[in-house]
Amino acid sequence: MEDTHLLGAMYLGHAGAFRHCINVLLADMDKDKNGLPAKMACLPVYYLASHVIELLLKAALLKRDVTSQELKAADTRHNLAKLAEMLSGLVTISSQTRALITTLSDQHKRHFLRYGGPTALPHPEWLMEGLDEILQLCAVSGTSGVAPNNSFKPNPPRGSA
Repeated sequence: MEDTHLLGAMYLGHAGAFRHCINVLLADMDKDKNGLPAKMACLPVYYLASHVIELLLKAALLKRDVTSQELKAADTRHNLAKLAEMLSGLVTISSQTRALITTLSDQHKRHFLRYGGPTALPHPEWLMEGLDEILQLCAVSGTSGVAPNNSFKPNPPRGSA
Protein backbone atom coordinates (compact mmCIF):
# COMPACT_ATOMS: atom_id res chain seq x y z
CA MET A 1 0.00 0.00 0.00
CA GLU A 2 1.39 3.36 -1.04
CA ASP A 3 1.94 6.04 1.60
CA THR A 4 1.05 9.15 -0.37
CA HIS A 5 1.63 11.40 2.62
CA LEU A 6 5.22 10.19 3.02
CA LEU A 7 5.86 10.72 -0.70
CA GLY A 8 4.31 14.19 -0.41
CA ALA A 9 6.58 14.98 2.52
CA MET A 10 9.60 13.93 0.46
CA TYR A 11 8.47 16.17 -2.39
CA LEU A 12 8.01 19.01 0.08
CA GLY A 13 11.51 18.47 1.50
CA HIS A 14 13.08 18.50 -1.95
CA ALA A 15 11.12 21.62 -2.87
CA GLY A 16 12.50 23.33 0.24
CA ALA A 17 16.08 22.47 -0.70
CA PHE A 18 15.62 23.72 -4.27
CA ARG A 19 13.87 26.84 -2.98
CA HIS A 20 16.92 27.62 -0.84
CA CYS A 21 19.10 27.37 -3.97
CA ILE A 22 16.75 29.75 -5.79
CA ASN A 23 17.19 32.32 -3.01
CA VAL A 24 20.99 32.04 -3.25
CA LEU A 25 20.94 32.38 -7.04
CA LEU A 26 18.50 35.30 -6.99
CA ALA A 27 20.68 37.22 -4.55
CA ASP A 28 23.58 36.99 -7.02
CA MET A 29 21.61 37.32 -10.26
CA ASP A 30 22.32 40.27 -12.57
CA LYS A 31 19.10 42.28 -12.98
CA ASP A 32 18.13 45.26 -15.09
CA LYS A 33 16.70 48.49 -13.64
CA ASN A 34 13.23 46.85 -13.46
CA GLY A 35 14.49 43.85 -11.50
CA LEU A 36 14.27 41.48 -14.46
CA PRO A 37 17.05 39.03 -15.33
CA ALA A 38 19.80 40.70 -17.35
CA LYS A 39 21.69 37.59 -18.49
CA MET A 40 21.03 34.01 -19.53
CA ALA A 41 22.78 32.90 -16.34
CA CYS A 42 19.34 33.30 -14.73
CA LEU A 43 18.02 30.12 -16.38
CA PRO A 44 18.84 27.86 -13.40
CA VAL A 45 16.55 30.03 -11.23
CA TYR A 46 13.61 29.45 -13.56
CA TYR A 47 14.41 25.77 -14.06
CA LEU A 48 14.51 25.23 -10.30
CA ALA A 49 11.38 27.34 -9.74
CA SER A 50 9.42 25.31 -12.30
CA HIS A 51 10.57 22.11 -10.65
CA VAL A 52 9.64 23.45 -7.19
CA ILE A 53 6.16 24.31 -8.48
CA GLU A 54 5.80 20.77 -9.83
CA LEU A 55 6.90 19.24 -6.52
CA LEU A 56 4.63 21.50 -4.46
CA LEU A 57 1.59 20.89 -6.65
CA LYS A 58 2.20 17.15 -6.47
CA ALA A 59 2.68 17.31 -2.69
CA ALA A 60 -0.61 19.20 -2.35
CA LEU A 61 -2.37 16.58 -4.49
CA LEU A 62 -0.82 13.65 -2.63
CA LYS A 63 -1.96 15.22 0.62
CA ARG A 64 -5.47 15.08 -0.75
CA ASP A 65 -5.06 11.37 -1.51
CA VAL A 66 -4.37 11.58 -5.24
CA THR A 67 -2.21 8.55 -6.05
CA SER A 68 1.32 8.71 -7.38
CA GLN A 69 0.13 6.66 -10.38
CA GLU A 70 -2.29 9.47 -11.28
CA LEU A 71 0.59 11.95 -11.07
CA LYS A 72 2.75 9.80 -13.37
CA ALA A 73 0.21 9.77 -16.21
CA ALA A 74 1.80 10.95 -19.46
CA ASP A 75 -0.46 13.99 -19.78
CA THR A 76 0.11 14.96 -16.13
CA ARG A 77 3.68 14.11 -15.13
CA HIS A 78 5.42 17.46 -15.86
CA ASN A 79 2.34 19.46 -16.83
CA LEU A 80 2.06 22.29 -14.29
CA ALA A 81 -1.25 23.51 -15.70
CA LYS A 82 -2.77 20.01 -15.48
CA LEU A 83 -1.54 19.58 -11.89
CA ALA A 84 -3.09 22.93 -10.94
CA GLU A 85 -6.32 21.93 -12.71
CA MET A 86 -6.43 18.73 -10.64
CA LEU A 87 -6.37 20.92 -7.51
CA SER A 88 -9.21 23.14 -8.70
CA GLY A 89 -12.31 22.58 -6.63
CA LEU A 90 -10.14 21.42 -3.73
CA VAL A 91 -8.27 24.66 -3.07
CA THR A 92 -8.25 28.26 -4.21
CA ILE A 93 -5.34 29.47 -6.32
CA SER A 94 -5.17 33.19 -7.05
CA SER A 95 -5.50 34.37 -10.63
CA GLN A 96 -1.95 35.77 -10.44
CA THR A 97 -0.49 32.40 -9.43
CA ARG A 98 -2.63 30.58 -12.00
CA ALA A 99 -1.20 32.94 -14.63
CA LEU A 100 2.33 32.16 -13.40
CA ILE A 101 1.66 28.42 -13.62
CA THR A 102 0.23 28.83 -17.13
CA THR A 103 3.23 30.92 -18.17
CA LEU A 104 5.73 28.31 -16.99
CA SER A 105 3.79 25.13 -17.79
CA ASP A 106 4.56 24.55 -21.48
CA GLN A 107 8.27 25.33 -21.21
CA HIS A 108 8.51 23.05 -18.17
CA LYS A 109 6.58 20.21 -19.78
CA ARG A 110 8.67 20.45 -22.97
CA HIS A 111 11.97 20.86 -21.06
CA PHE A 112 12.86 24.13 -22.83
CA LEU A 113 14.79 25.42 -19.82
CA ARG A 114 16.95 22.29 -19.93
CA TYR A 115 17.48 21.85 -23.65
CA GLY A 116 16.53 25.16 -25.28
CA GLY A 117 13.38 26.56 -26.77
CA PRO A 118 11.15 29.59 -26.28
CA THR A 119 11.09 30.57 -22.63
CA ALA A 120 9.25 33.07 -20.47
CA LEU A 121 11.13 34.59 -17.55
CA PRO A 122 8.58 36.19 -15.21
CA HIS A 123 9.69 38.88 -12.78
CA PRO A 124 11.49 37.22 -9.84
CA GLU A 125 9.09 38.82 -7.32
CA TRP A 126 6.10 37.31 -9.14
CA LEU A 127 7.91 33.98 -9.21
CA MET A 128 8.63 33.97 -5.47
CA GLU A 129 5.11 35.13 -4.56
CA GLY A 130 3.73 32.24 -6.60
CA LEU A 131 6.03 29.75 -4.89
CA ASP A 132 4.90 31.07 -1.50
CA GLU A 133 1.24 30.67 -2.40
CA ILE A 134 1.68 27.16 -3.78
CA LEU A 135 3.61 26.16 -0.66
CA GLN A 136 0.55 27.13 1.40
CA LEU A 137 -1.47 24.53 -0.50
CA CYS A 138 0.65 21.93 1.25
CA ALA A 139 -0.06 23.40 4.68
CA VAL A 140 -3.82 23.92 4.59
CA SER A 141 -6.36 21.43 3.36
CA GLY A 142 -9.70 19.93 4.08
CA THR A 143 -13.19 20.12 2.69
CA SER A 144 -16.45 21.24 4.15
CA GLY A 145 -17.58 18.87 6.87
CA VAL A 146 -14.29 16.97 6.91
CA ALA A 147 -11.53 17.57 9.43
CA PRO A 148 -8.54 19.14 7.65
CA ASN A 149 -5.42 17.09 7.09
CA ASN A 150 -2.72 19.59 8.01
CA SER A 151 0.25 17.29 8.23
CA PHE A 152 2.31 14.92 6.19
CA LYS A 153 2.53 12.31 8.93
CA PRO A 154 3.16 8.92 7.38
CA ASN A 155 0.39 6.39 7.76
CA PRO A 156 1.23 3.95 10.58
CA PRO A 157 2.49 0.55 9.45
CA ARG A 158 -0.14 -2.18 9.30
CA GLY A 159 -0.65 -3.92 12.61
CA SER A 160 0.73 -1.03 14.68
CA ALA A 161 -1.26 0.83 17.28
